[in-house]
Amino acid sequence: MDGVLLVLPDHWNVKEMDSLLSKGKHVLLYGFPKQLSISNEERFTFQDLTFEKSLHVDSRLSLVGDQLLTLGFDAGLVLDVTAMSNKFVTKTDVAQAVSISDDNLAGGKQYTRLFAKSNEKGGRLVWMDFSPNKEDHAYSLNLNYFNGLIASIFRFLDQDKPTYQAIALWPQGKKFAALLEEDTEDQYYEAQRVAEYFGSKNYPITWYVLSNDAQQYKSVTRLLAETGEMACHGDNHQPFILNSERQQHMRLARCKKVVKALTNQTVYSFRPPEERHDNTTFSALANNDFRYFIGKTAVDRFVPQLYQNKEKTKSIVSMPRMGSDDYSLWSQYKMNAEDSINTLKHEADWVETVGGLYMFSFHTQYMGDDNHFHTVTGIADYIAKKPVYFALTSEIGEWWKVRAALQQKKAVSKDQFAKYQPVTLKVSKTGQLERSDVLFE
Repeated sequence: MDGVLLVLPDHWNVKEMDSLLSKGKHVLLYGFPKQLSISNEERFTFQDLTFEKSLHVDSRLSLVGDQLLTLGFDAGLVLDVTAMSNKFVTKTDVAQAVSISDDNLAGGKQYTRLFAKSNEKGGRLVWMDFSPNKEDHAYSLNLNYFNGLIASIFRFLDQDKPTYQAIALWPQGKKFAALLEEDTEDQYYEAQRVAEYFGSKNYPITWYVLSNDAQQYKSVTRLLAETGEMACHGDNHQPFILNSERQQHMRLARCKKVVKALTNQTVYSFRPPEERHDNTTFSALANNDFRYFIGKTAVDRFVPQLYQNKEKTKSIVSMPRMGSDDYSLWSQYKMNAEDSINTLKHEADWVETVGGLYMFSFHTQYMGDDNHFHTVTGIADYIAKKPVYFALTSEIGEWWKVRAALQQKKAVSKDQFAKYQPVTLKVSKTGQLERSDVLFE
């Protein structure tokens, strides 16, 4: 790989690097410029990067999806990668990876950890604030993903490599996706005002109902079906992990049967009470033809994942919740209305930056409070104005299976193709990110 200059921390000069890039050189920079460590200035700018002195640096990074260095990686993928310095941070509007807190949840400062660009002279730049050597990082680092990222960096810097491409993460090449869902349980009737608002705005929403309660409030349940997608939260709120696989199977079948009888909608999605489940839950779901699942929080990526039942005969799409829910806002932290909506907006912005799936989960028992209700409608209005794939659980889940099929060169239906309008992203020979529609075959 001729012509790639590797420069170590505190050994690179900003003016020299600018000059090399303007001459079409390919440069890999580690750490921070010499000027920052010897200067009294608090801030320094170089090639769309702003370096600042800081007292705190997060120890993990989260990949930004669908970028020059991250095509083929899951958006928000978390790597336990240690920064070279705990005295400086970096900011840019076009990061390849950003900092994330140790709890793997959306939010925080979102400092830049990895950056890439090319210029009209043919120069290519990659800057990273971490070492490419695995020995310099925590033992918990996933080496498969880390080695893949390092390989992607050098692939971008080597212009002799062929172009590379991937199916964009979201339908129509949208920047990120969003899902709002209500656990419809205690004070079931409070779902009506939410349904009326979402129906008036034509916003997508998924209702995770307890079937015992749905039977008591049949007219409300039918209204929910008219304004959104029906899903199961269980027959009652007893945690599923207290049951055997046979009992879990029976409870899921009961919920599905009741909802179908009340609304004529076939249920395919499940969210366990208290977000508690075990390994047998997935088999019970698969055996009842459930296809989508919400119950995992703070996992290592901001996109859905495919899981198989223990017989490996069926797959289930699991949607991660990577931010606040209503319990954390109003029970744990007791936030007021202004702080609540600001927190949710900040988390949605964070997920938009990494290109992942934003999900907000809330409960009927909070919807009798006007402040809580207006927080829910406020975040829905905020999301709807963004470049987002705002959708139902089943739509996001089906898309994730369609995308996997396209990646594996498997056939998808013409209707699915027309519905999701998949997009290909390609890094060109000149180092630019190009977009094109996938053609149906």
